[in-house]
Amino acid sequence: MNSPSRRGFLQSSLSLAAASGGLLSGAGAWAQAAKRYPSQPVRMVVPFGAGGSVDAAARDLAKGLSELWGQPVVVDNRPGASSTIGNALVAKAPPDGLTLLFVSSHIVITPAMYEKLPYDAGKDFTPLTITANVPIILVANPRLAAHTVPELIALARREPGKLTFASSGNGGMAHLSGEMFKSMTQTQMQHIPYKGDAQALNDLIAGQVDLMFCAASSAMPQIQAGRLRAIAWAGSESIDPLPKLPTIAQGGVAGYSAVSWMGLFAPAGLPPRLTEQIGRDAARVLDDPGLRRRQAALGLQTTSSSPAEFRRFVDSELPKWSGLVRSIGIKLD
Repeated sequence: MNSPSRRGFLQSSLSLAAASGGLLSGAGAWAQAAKRYPSQPVRMVVPFGAGGSVDAAARDLAKGLSELWGQPVVVDNRPGASSTIGNALVAKAPPDGLTLLFVSSHIVITPAMYEKLPYDAGKDFTPLTITANVPIILVANPRLAAHTVPELIALARREPGKLTFASSGNGGMAHLSGEMFKSMTQTQMQHIPYKGDAQALNDLIAGQVDLMFCAASSAMPQIQAGRLRAIAWAGSESIDPLPKLPTIAQGGVAGYSAVSWMGLFAPAGLPPRLTEQIGRDAARVLDDPGLRRRQAALGLQTTSSSPAEFRRFVDSELPKWSGLVRSIGIKLD
């Protein structure tokens, strides 16, 4: 999913100008569009606390949009209940483009974990653009007698239920990555949840647990120091800084792909003109080399998409994770 080219942006701007009754130059069309939206400050709700990677990425995007639009884009942290409090706030907001949601892939996971939510994740939001991927890597204690995915599967089948895998918390993407691995390989491993990556990695290094599905940014320093062994990437492709490390799918688990991500949404019912403009403008900001360098330091792969592409992606993610969550019976109150 690539950001639009400058030529594509100017063509879209000209189309906006023509629709309003006059064919203007690209620069004139942009000025006219900027007058129409936004005409006042925009609130960007982040359903997580300040200081984390989601918050940092949101503030980067908000700053860029503020400069582009000439209006403040104010980050509003509304943490709690696995992101559902902030999500509900945006779902109930007017679809005028003045309230946006910057959220992680929790938005497609939590619906299956709660008996009832005050919103429908598939119907009550307008996807605008994906903003970043957060690569997940499968790592092991170096003493584990498995170096590859086929060796790991064979070991797990020889000793059902003996292997343990850590995650940064029950119900998170790292946990579900492990559960999907178990389901697709028909193996049994015990999940050990921790409160964050740091404690889980410490116990993995110490040999208290065998494996971990972990954010690459947290795992790489330990891999490079030789304290952990990288088994495979969990996503659909091999990436830096280990481009030769195979994916789990390449290791024989066809169709396996688990990537945490971040994205920008608005309430459902946002007019198509605003949907396209906000998505396009966010993509322009995300193309900035300085932003990409800052986010790479956080372990993020900055990217973007059209609203239509992001809609298709979200629609594919919802059933994928909800089916898995229901099959293993994770429930949150």
